[in-house]
Amino acid sequence: MSHNNRASAVAAKCASTQMLSQFVDALIADPELMDLWLGGRSHAESLCDAAGARFANMCLKAFRFFSATQCQRRVGTLREDDWTEFYAVIRF
Repeated sequence: MSHNNRASAVAAKCASTQMLSQFVDALIADPELMDLWLGGRSHAESLCDAAGARFANMCLKAFRFFSATQCQRRVGTLREDDWTEFYAVIRF
């Protein structure tokens, strides 16, 4: 692997890690947001309209992270073992 390819792989891993960290940091910092995330994951259908929309937007934000990491994997800037780590988070 060339130096440029390694640098691209490291940059992709760092960017993906930062995206996930920002998402999780928001949940950690805001107990109400964490409650919404947990409640939405277990019973989204029972959320009121405003909470349901907020939960849906949270899911879209999480999806953008997962979509970006999958794109990085497809184009080869995210190594397979790094993808395995992120895929474990997706499955969780």
